[in-house]
Amino acid sequence: MSIGADPVGDIARIVADLHVRDLVQAYDVDFDVPFRHGLAGGVLQLKQAFRPVPGAGAGRLARRVGAYWCDIVRADVELDLRHGLALVDASRADAARLTELLDPSDEDLFPAYAAARWHDGAGRVLYRSGSHARGRMHFTTGLEVAERHGLWWCLPDQRSNVLRARLEEARQAAPEVMARRTAEIIAEMAAEAARCERAADEAGVPRDGNALPLDRRWREFLRGYSNVLHNLSFALHHDRQPVAALGRSLRSLAVSEALGDSYRQAQSLNHQAIVIGAHHVALHRDPAEADALYRRILHLRWARGRRIAQQQLARRKGGFDGATELAGLLAELAAESAATGGAAGLDIDLLSFTVSCYQGVSAALPDTEEGRAARADAAGRELEMARSVRQVIALPAYKRAYGGAVRPVYSRRIAHLIEQPATGSGDRDRYEEILSLTEESSGRELLDLMSTAALPQLDLAEDEEAAPAAGSGSEAAGGSGEAAQAVPSATGQAAAAPRAEQPEGDEPESDEPESEQPESDGTRGGRRDGLRRAADPAEVEADRVALLERESRFEEQFLRRPLEAAPHDPDVARRAEMFVINHPGTALVRYFTYGQGAGLMLGAFVIRDGLRRPVVCGPYAPVQELINELAARRSPREEHSRRIWRLLVEPLLGDLGDPSTLDHLVVVPTDGLFSLPLHIASPDGYAPGSVPLGAQVPLSLSVSVTAFVTRGRYLLRRQRVSGSDDLAALVVNDPKISGKELVGTGWPEHRMLVAGRLPKGLGVDVRRHRADWDGLAAAVGTRPEFFVYAGHGRYLAEYGELGPFLQINDRQGRPDRLTPFDVALRLRLAGNRLTILGACLAGQGAQTTGGDVVGFVRSFIAAGAGALALPLWRVLDVAMAETGRHLLASSRAAAAQDGVFDVVRALHEHYRATVAEGDGWIEFMPLALYT
Repeated sequence: MSIGADPVGDIARIVADLHVRDLVQAYDVDFDVPFRHGLAGGVLQLKQAFRPVPGAGAGRLARRVGAYWCDIVRADVELDLRHGLALVDASRADAARLTELLDPSDEDLFPAYAAARWHDGAGRVLYRSGSHARGRMHFTTGLEVAERHGLWWCLPDQRSNVLRARLEEARQAAPEVMARRTAEIIAEMAAEAARCERAADEAGVPRDGNALPLDRRWREFLRGYSNVLHNLSFALHHDRQPVAALGRSLRSLAVSEALGDSYRQAQSLNHQAIVIGAHHVALHRDPAEADALYRRILHLRWARGRRIAQQQLARRKGGFDGATELAGLLAELAAESAATGGAAGLDIDLLSFTVSCYQGVSAALPDTEEGRAARADAAGRELEMARSVRQVIALPAYKRAYGGAVRPVYSRRIAHLIEQPATGSGDRDRYEEILSLTEESSGRELLDLMSTAALPQLDLAEDEEAAPAAGSGSEAAGGSGEAAQAVPSATGQAAAAPRAEQPEGDEPESDEPESEQPESDGTRGGRRDGLRRAADPAEVEADRVALLERESRFEEQFLRRPLEAAPHDPDVARRAEMFVINHPGTALVRYFTYGQGAGLMLGAFVIRDGLRRPVVCGPYAPVQELINELAARRSPREEHSRRIWRLLVEPLLGDLGDPSTLDHLVVVPTDGLFSLPLHIASPDGYAPGSVPLGAQVPLSLSVSVTAFVTRGRYLLRRQRVSGSDDLAALVVNDPKISGKELVGTGWPEHRMLVAGRLPKGLGVDVRRHRADWDGLAAAVGTRPEFFVYAGHGRYLAEYGELGPFLQINDRQGRPDRLTPFDVALRLRLAGNRLTILGACLAGQGAQTTGGDVVGFVRSFIAAGAGALALPLWRVLDVAMAETGRHLLASSRAAAAQDGVFDVVRALHEHYRATVAEGDGWIEFMPLALYT
């Protein structure tokens, strides 16, 4: 109808005849397939479908949740992840409420449809954003809803998404595990495809060709079937079955063509081109056929698909024409990103692959002026692309996921600069650029956390009324069939309790001499490792799932309150130089890696009296071997002390000089070096006159030069202390944890608070709380200048970048986990001078493949901790008690004298005294100190 004299009224009458539930149920095949997202979104806005409906029942909630699902789908197709994540966050509470209200006996299936589809859409966006665990949980919940309510037409698509998510997780496993899981998933995908075919055949519904079923539900069913075939083809290709992969993809394409589904057609055509290009010999196909497939994509409606085709056609064309086309595509992406406020910049995959293609094409150009200009342009665009990753989105998980992909860009650039011969002129600028690139590519997320004015903070006390997270439990833990014992967590989510200590025979290191692993007598050599290595894979998986759930809560907060991206300081090299000049006797060592693959190298800057050329320490492989060896042991041995010195310290001595002549040595590790105890490095181990680094020189670590120099972490070496300082501690209820670091320090007992077991020797004036979440809340609530954790920690390689966890109790006294994510979100330590984590392995898990600093190092620094002391191995209780006691007692001695506490020197003096007592000092140097 035409619009007359009353346009508002005419539009209102048109809108009144439209129904939200009909649009939502038609969205997949009538709006998403033909790319009519804008039309549907406009109608939903006119119907006010996105408006909050507090207190509404399932029907009204379903309208809003369904409307949000429609817009989430649009954001996913356009890869507008920032908006997609905001949509997920805005509708999360209503979607959870709707899921709770669903009644399987309800004949109205719309509420169940809206809930199932919302979880599926949320899973897609979260998965693309790097939050894989949360994405899988939403996929699983959506499928459970669809199965429970008989939404048969949704099942193929949703089952396919769950299986694809499981396939991606399987690809991250060890090779033998990956092969087994991939075979299982391929079998499940094939079974699902066969089930779809039987159902369609029994109903007389054609599966391909031009006979399009009129029923909307069957079209949605067939679209899901096409998705099953596409994901099965992807899995077969990954499993090196190209013939079967191509056959399945051709069947998927036929279904998509019958449905007029441009998005899925482009996916299939692109996938077929990849398969033919990689396996044309086995397939007996002409590799040029891939060009024809890409040209077909150019005529489809999916804009991103067309750009992928342009990228690949230009790459295959090569030469100056191909390079020019790729440069033009990059310019187009950059212009669109600027025009849309950065939304296009979120498509890091497209951007990075286009840059990679441009580099490959330009590298093959003749060595002419034009060819060299193209190569220089490609190198510059690669670095620009890498820098854009940090700005695209606020989620730390997203940054880490893509950081692992773009960090090699920095590594290659650094390698290029290092390999250039010295010229005498311009070398200093080159060295400054290397250090600047090193700082720019590592530890950035922690700097973001430090620069954010007010981090989101949750209540430290646990919420016992909160329901377990969707998808948690035995299935979320890997489908083992056995539900682990569940305890309320700090996030209100169910999490399996850590198991009690394993028998000594379960430890893999029983070959160690008894002198290196003395047993506990309650006061002497027991280890703080009550959370021993888990022998049961199900327990390890339960730990990992619990850590993932805590990470999910951490990530969710940054959907609501985005991180403030800390700008990189390009003058960091000069600031570091000015710092050492103004602090005579101080030297900075900044390690870094460069190169890639088997050629990965370790280098270091030594900044003592100015910026000098970087030191080439050697290949990184021997360092990685040492890291792996130490990870398998309870504690370092004498031989490890010598190897750390030889690999990491000895190459620096030419520039560093005699470490013992320094007043302060600050070391910034990189990558796996965060897990190595540099302070125990010595030239000849226990040999007479061989002194470890921590006893030679006052030594501290830092997370980056930027954090130490520019962000003022250097101020944490010497701090003001007084007799009114508060000491708060959490001591777990275990006889193996003496807590003796709190005894004999000279601390006034009325200024002490202990949550948990009161160590022998402390009296009635100490404030007491339980070693649970409430006790921890009370401890940090005093704003303690000094904070101590004395208990158990666990870290396994399977936890990866999720980091370690510490033991804490819930309100019923059952074991729970205190994770780095809990610390970052629930603890605030403003005014803290020193935090000591007296638990095994608390300093492990501090590095990521993307160069960020994580684990308890990140979380306590972000929470406001001052100097941070924590161990890297399974420490002896007596060693922790003696070292912690010395630091605390030194602070009280300083408070009684000039009121200035030098924590770096205090630890150094203790280590000197420890080494002077004779052999065996490694075990009694348990703490690495971060300033």
